[in-house]
Amino acid sequence: MDDIQTIIEENNRLREELKRLYGVERPFICGNAGPVDPEDNMPTHVLVCPAYGSDGFALYKKIKPYSAPEY
Repeated sequence: MDDIQTIIEENNRLREELKRLYGVERPFICGNAGPVDPEDNMPTHVLVCPAYGSDGFALYKKIKPYSAPEY
């Protein structure tokens, strides 16, 4: 019985370590689609997963060219 408890505790420890290192419970960019704009090297669509292990994703579309202040 102690072996099972040890395995459960180790599993929980590793799960917390993954959360800390990789932010597994946060959305993250998981891909892109469409052509890449040669001016700013940005794709027209970006795929975002809500968390690791999710079955789906959201698709975000670029609506204007990249812009940044000139220095």
